Amino acid sequence: MTSASTFTRAKFTSSWVRTAPGNRPLVKLLSGIYQPDEGEIRFDGVPVHVRTLHDAQQLGISTVHQELNLIPHLDVGKNIYLGREPMRGRSGVIDWSALYSGARKQLRQLGIELDPHTPVARLGVATQQMTKIAKALVNDAHTLILDELTAAITAEEAEQLLLQLVEKLKAQGTGIILISHHLEDATRVGDCATVLRDGKYVDTLPMATSTPNDLIRLMVGRELVQQFPKEEIPFGRLRLLSSTSTAQACCGIFRSRCVRARNPRACGFIRLAQGAARWPVRSLNRQIDSGTIEALAPL
Repeated sequence: MTSASTFTRAKFTSSWVRTAPGNRPLVKLLSGIYQPDEGEIRFDGVPVHVRTLHDAQQLGISTVHQELNLIPHLDVGKNIYLGREPMRGRSGVIDWSALYSGARKQLRQLGIELDPHTPVARLGVATQQMTKIAKALVNDAHTLILDELTAAITAEEAEQLLLQLVEKLKAQGTGIILISHHLEDATRVGDCATVLRDGKYVDTLPMATSTPNDLIRLMVGRELVQQFPKEEIPFGRLRLLSSTSTAQACCGIFRSRCVRARNPRACGFIRLAQGAARWPVRSLNRQIDSGTIEALAPL
């Protein structure tokens, strides 16, 4: 991967690539997990060597990874200060009062009303992401890398995270790098967007004068006329016909008015709950209560 990106404090920079392999090395280089083969990393205009995670933390760089890596059986406060617990002098005894008051203060600075005694196992995905951000900021991080922060949360939760929490961080002077596959994330609160393609730096655009189509064009390297072009596929032979079939299964009743399967098309079933459609469909090759299933061609 080759990059010549510049990130500024108190600004929201979103990073975009056509495929994920360009982003992960960038995160790991800035976090001290990977070492560059050539070039340099400058922090506040000074060349730095980020050899370990500790080096990154000393420079004020913290990363919130996509994976939920909090410990579920511990509460919020203990997760936030895990490995950095405040001590009572030199006694080696954890100062629990200082820990929970510090966690509560950190959460409130981010606009999060959450009891630090709450077990993480009771939290939703979005609240866990907020807790991870609070944990990353405990060391007075000046640069925060958010790796796929909105990938596993709803649009409403993403709106709260990006519009409320990120704006508070920017107001506090924290530089933010967002790695995301959602173009809407950049258009919501992004100050600028950096595009990488095939592991190489392409361009950095100000979001105030850019559109999602501009980002797409830079990511794919050409003008994209249709994002989802419709392909006309001729119908093949009718291979399976199910007419008004009903089957009683262990997880409920499966009803089908009419199912047709043709070559070379795929016939799919949509289910709302785990296993709700799978077992009744499997049971059709054993017995049905009504209707017919006809194999019109060898299956």
